[in-house]
Amino acid sequence: MGAVGTYGFLNARVRALRSELLSRDVYRSLLSAEHLRDFLEALSHTHLAPLVERFGLHSPEALERELFYEEVRRLRNIERYAEGPPGRLLAVLLERYEIEKLKQLLRLWMQPQESGEEAIREKVIHEYSPDAILQAESIGDIVQVLKGTPYADLLERSIPDFRARKSVFPLELSLEKYVFGRLQEIGTSLPKTDGAIFRRLAGLEIDLKNLDWIHRFKTYYELSAAEIDTMLLSGGYRLAAKDIRNYLAGEHLAEIIVKLSRGRSVRFPGNLEGDIPFESLEFFYELLLFEEARRAFMAFPFSIGAVLGYFYLVRFEMRNLRILLEGKQYRLPPEEIESMLIW
Repeated sequence: MGAVGTYGFLNARVRALRSELLSRDVYRSLLSAEHLRDFLEALSHTHLAPLVERFGLHSPEALERELFYEEVRRLRNIERYAEGPPGRLLAVLLERYEIEKLKQLLRLWMQPQESGEEAIREKVIHEYSPDAILQAESIGDIVQVLKGTPYADLLERSIPDFRARKSVFPLELSLEKYVFGRLQEIGTSLPKTDGAIFRRLAGLEIDLKNLDWIHRFKTYYELSAAEIDTMLLSGGYRLAAKDIRNYLAGEHLAEIIVKLSRGRSVRFPGNLEGDIPFESLEFFYELLLFEEARRAFMAFPFSIGAVLGYFYLVRFEMRNLRILLEGKQYRLPPEEIESMLIW
């Protein structure tokens, strides 16, 4: 099947769905809502009205959890039209939600004082009991619950590290590396045009993931640069191996930000002098990824650009809605909420 046959109808579908994403005017309306009730009223005039009607004021937590399922539904809505390379890619992108669900369950299990009510329980891909994970006596019991899925062996191999560090982060790391490895396998099998688009988008996210892991390794685990280097993902786009090593060696964040800014319309939203919080670098990288997702729709129309761009734009929309929902619940000033949005 040629590019036209593979992408013609699929991309037309994706572009139509993109038109339903929240506009800047809608975001301004949501930001201007004075109270949570006003925010939900404004949200009820968007394509998310069914979610507001089902949960509304009586359970903002359930509404936030439902946004996760909304992401999955939107991806499934295009997966059923996809064959060949885009179909394989969408299958792996859906598996990322399975990983997110499992990571959340592991964190709740590790902190039994936390309520399990917010747990993601609906099936994403694999059938297993979330309650059985939450009620497990040991990590070995969780491995047994997950037998029959690809994740049982991954977690079992990570048990020694989990016990040594008394943290679920080694378990999360093994799951993340697995799904990003699957994603990279898909990327290397794509035709030339698709592969270039994939490297720009997925590669940027890999950069972001590596920066996050470096920060966590250095801040919470005090690992050496050599140890951290062996744990990172390959396939980054803007950060070469040398940049990663320089950051591990203590290169000032401003130098990395300057490199990342070259040739981009996005500029770092802050002062590059003095100490730069890691969160500022993370936010800046998300801005770059958002810009690249929008640019993907301007690529060759019969390519994977629209599919991959839509995936990231949906994730950013749901991210923004969670920030807005929590901001309105805690009555944060609109300008503070706006400073955290990527739109």
